[in-house]
Amino acid sequence: MSTAHNRPNGVGRSLCDCPECKINGKRYALHRPEDCEYARRRAALVPRAVAIANKRVPVIRVGDVQASLRWTREFAAAMDSLYYQLERKRCQKRAG
Repeated sequence: MSTAHNRPNGVGRSLCDCPECKINGKRYALHRPEDCEYARRRAALVPRAVAIANKRVPVIRVGDVQASLRWTREFAAAMDSLYYQLERKRCQKRAG
């Protein structure tokens, strides 16, 4: 990893291979190197969270702001719930 010149708000951020750090083909230093594993674990949950949100808010018509807001809330809630479950399992494995 190289030290980034495009550091937003902070020191200690560096370029990495995390998918969310690549925007329009350019890599940005969006988090600290020690946060890469966290970012990867969260990113792996996105497809499941999308499926959950799509199931809970099945039809979003173009311009339906309320449905879009509901979908975003459901997606965020699903991400939090899935990550909490994942971390709980990781902690149980470490303890047991």
